[in-house]
Amino acid sequence: MLQILNDMDEVFDVIILGAGAAGLTAGIYSSRARLSTLILNEGTIGGQMIMTDEIANYPGVETTKGFTVANIMKKQAKNFGCQIKSNIRIIGYNLTGNVKTVHLTDGSSFQAFEHAIQEAKKNPKISFIMGSELREIKGNELIEAVMIENLATGKLSEMKTDGVFIFIGYLPNTESLKDIVKTNDRNEIITDADMRTNIPGVFAAGDCIVKKYRQVTTAVADGTIAALSAMEYLRS
Repeated sequence: MLQILNDMDEVFDVIILGAGAAGLTAGIYSSRARLSTLILNEGTIGGQMIMTDEIANYPGVETTKGFTVANIMKKQAKNFGCQIKSNIRIIGYNLTGNVKTVHLTDGSSFQAFEHAIQEAKKNPKISFIMGSELREIKGNELIEAVMIENLATGKLSEMKTDGVFIFIGYLPNTESLKDIVKTNDRNEIITDADMRTNIPGVFAAGDCIVKKYRQVTTAVADGTIAALSAMEYLRS
């Protein structure tokens, strides 16, 4: 059992932190196995995939956009009953014992370093749209507009633009976990072949773990193994 704490306590069989290729895959597997599953996502759904303009080496799929693959994975997870909460900030964990607890807050929040936020706010050419996610890039040969969804209301709005740049960073977002689970000097989480961390019932997968190769296919494999290992752990 895992518990999420905010204004209202909720309990799930599986909680997944991050909605990249590994997290979405784990969500697909665990929810399809009829485990109550929640994905918590602080950034953009799809993770590093959405930074990839073209994916041409994904087995069984012709050349496509990373953004498209991310949206399909998200749809698959939701169709199996997986819940996804975006635009949240995780503020604490209690991962000891059989019941794991994740503490979070909701809201329109920045995730960058404070000095970078302040520099951006001072730039008159930059405006901010908080609590929203990119849903569609429109145009034929050239980009003409984007569709943006307000996560609180579900309302879609169109914004005219000549270009789109998507960036979420390269370093693993594990700072808050480094004193809880074992990590290396790059803050990458150390796991065994079954994606188990040093804490029973806590698994890790994808670009956040110690590994040599980082591809969509390897992240999907990690997510699959982590989900199956979690199922085995819950059964035992």
